[in-house]
Amino acid sequence: MFGLKILVKINFMKNIILFTIIVFLGSCRLDGTALPGMSTITGKWYKVSSILTNSTTEKNSNTSTTSTNAVTTYFNHTDYIVFNNDGTGEQLKGGSRSTFNYTKNGNVLTLTYPANNEQSASVSVAAIKYLSENSFQFAINYTTTNSDGVTTYNTYDISYVR
Repeated sequence: MFGLKILVKINFMKNIILFTIIVFLGSCRLDGTALPGMSTITGKWYKVSSILTNSTTEKNSNTSTTSTNAVTTYFNHTDYIVFNNDGTGEQLKGGSRSTFNYTKNGNVLTLTYPANNEQSASVSVAAIKYLSENSFQFAINYTTTNSDGVTTYNTYDISYVR
C-alpha cells in the first residue's frame, strides 16, 4: 500500500511538471521582430510594395544639376517570388514569369537570371533590409550613365509578405 502511494505521488508530480512545461512553451510567441538566424528566405513571397528612387546628375561644361524622384507602387498579391531550397527560384512580375538561381550570404542576396527570348542574362545583387517569418524587404542599387553624361543612381526597395 505504501509503494502505491509513492507511485501515485510520482505520477502526479510528472503531470505537474509536464503541465508547467506546456504552459511555459505555449506562452512564448514571436512578436514579428526579426531575429538573426531565425528566418528563412525559402518559400513563396507576395510583393506588396516597391519604391523606385532615382537621383539624376547632369554635368554640363561648368555646372552639375541633381534631381531626385521617388515612385511608390502597391500590389495586391498578384506578383510573387519563390525561393526554393535548392538555390533556384521563380518570379511572376506583371504577368511575366521568369526563373533564376540565387545565393544568400548574410544579408546579401544575389539573383542570376538566365538569358531567354525576351532578355539577356543578368545578375542582381540585393541587400536584405529586413527578414522575418512573414515579411521580407530588400534593396537593389544600380547606376546608369548615358552618352550625354547623365548619370542616374537608382534604388529599388521591394517589400514582400508570405
